[in-house]
Amino acid sequence: MPIHYQEAALLYGKLEPQTVDSSRMPYDKTRIIDRYAQFMETATQYMRSGMDEKAVGEAMRSQYSDTFWWTYYFVHGSTYY
Repeated sequence: MPIHYQEAALLYGKLEPQTVDSSRMPYDKTRIIDRYAQFMETATQYMRSGMDEKAVGEAMRSQYSDTFWWTYYFVHGSTYY
């Protein structure tokens, strides 16, 4: 299954667990499960440090802009921060 499909399925499964059951998806553990956990941990740390959403997106761009998650959280419309 393509990487971005896996990323989207995992994210929507986390955001809407009552309506999206992604528990049986054949995720690539390292590229999807572990990386998503790192993504969320990093974003949380930046937010707790007082950074706003735009600054967090910029700080995470170099490491995560190739992911569905970064696009979902930090790209609004077709404008990149």
